[in-house]
Amino acid sequence: MLRLNGLSVRVVASWAFAWTACMGFTPAADAAEIHVPKEYPTIQAAITASANGDEIVVSSGTYTELIRFYGKAITLRSLNGAADTIIDGNQLGTTVKFANAETALTVLDGFTIINGRAAVGGGMYINSASPTIQNCVFTNNTALDRGAGVAVVNGKPSFTTCAFNTNIATERGGGAYLMVNSDVVWTSCVFTGNQARNRSGDSYGGAVAAEAECEQTFATCTFESNRAETDVGYTGGASGGAVWLNGPIGSFSACTFTTNEANPRSGNGFGGAIYALTAAPSIQGCVFTGNKVRQLNPQQATGHGGAVYMSIGGLFDGNEFTGNSISGFSDARGGAVCNGSAGSYTNSMFTSCSITDSGSGRGGAVYTTGDGTYTNSTFNSCSISGGGTGYGGAIYTGGIGTYANCPFTTCTISSSSAA
Repeated sequence: MLRLNGLSVRVVASWAFAWTACMGFTPAADAAEIHVPKEYPTIQAAITASANGDEIVVSSGTYTELIRFYGKAITLRSLNGAADTIIDGNQLGTTVKFANAETALTVLDGFTIINGRAAVGGGMYINSASPTIQNCVFTNNTALDRGAGVAVVNGKPSFTTCAFNTNIATERGGGAYLMVNSDVVWTSCVFTGNQARNRSGDSYGGAVAAEAECEQTFATCTFESNRAETDVGYTGGASGGAVWLNGPIGSFSACTFTTNEANPRSGNGFGGAIYALTAAPSIQGCVFTGNKVRQLNPQQATGHGGAVYMSIGGLFDGNEFTGNSISGFSDARGGAVCNGSAGSYTNSMFTSCSITDSGSGRGGAVYTTGDGTYTNSTFNSCSISGGGTGYGGAIYTGGIGTYANCPFTTCTISSSSAA
């Protein structure tokens, strides 16, 4: 490879083309390392000039532009990390787009992506592509409908060590939205202060919202202060303060959920941290602290699952719940967990979980519609208070309850009537 006038130029011998033709495939020419802004003034100009296998290295700075990869198997990385290297969409559209069958060989590494604005996918839009995204920060992006930080349609990307901060979607998926066979692996990602705020209906998934047939895998991820909440001056329900799964299988291992909320105005509220409908989730080794479902127009509708709502019980093992709650509904169920079917809970701890100020409260910690099996789990200081009828200060089981090595300490009901 030669360099002329500061630009990278490939030179490939004719024998190489003859050899590749005989072997039945044609690789790209010698890979180049391309530098921005030294060789090209913009990131997009460098992408346009690149070929498969190239690496584009971007120096510190703010680059106000919209990026398109056009199917190229290249690595685009920052020299000094996301804190110093910003791609600013300037509210002009989706900031970064993959829509030409990019594979895992297309890599985006170490950028902050800000000020994207679109109906779907403000910061990033992935359609029928599966790129590798790592060490990136998505912040202050907007979706007029879904997926303010990222939207994925029919893709299987991976996100590793990425952060999603203060992205806002009007309807669902403040941090990310997934649809149409979009199976995504999230590893060591952090979601903070993202919101789904609807003005014409229900709000779903403050951090992540996924439709049916979009299997989601979360490993060692952190969710903090995300909200699904009906906007001020409007009415509607809210589900999945952090994660909303409308049918897909969700797997959560060693994740933390702190102070996430699903807050409706007059409508129903489900899952302050996680909402999982129709497919049984796997939740193992996770910590849930201070998650809530709050009715903002009190004494109306139903509130289920201060931390977790699942319509079908899944694998539930080794989890900790502290200070999760439901408040202000006419009917409230499961201050920490609400399970719409039979459920099994093992090796878990429930502390100071509660239902307050609700017309009817069932299960200060856990509500299970069908049979419930509880093994090696502890229940401390869980309660129902300040409302009408209360059933089960710690647990309400609609079917047969089976308990093995489950101590209960100071779990109470102080509603106007108790059962």
